[in-house]
Amino acid sequence: MQTSPPVLHIGADIGKNEIAVTFAEARFPPRMIGNQCTTVLGFLKELPAGSRIGVELTSSYHELLATLLTFG
Repeated sequence: MQTSPPVLHIGADIGKNEIAVTFAEARFPPRMIGNQCTTVLGFLKELPAGSRIGVELTSSYHELLATLLTFG
């Protein structure tokens, strides 16, 4: 029987060049990812389906992440 990976709960603090990502699950350390399309897409592809991300809306810097979350 195969089990699916657990859903993750993530907070994203958006900056002009980087996104600080923090996981509610303690086994995953916080990390920084670049705020560029390929980097964000790579990060999102690593997440299990159904994961939840809370995004801080900062100026327009959040728009890339919000768009990729919506339209992939």
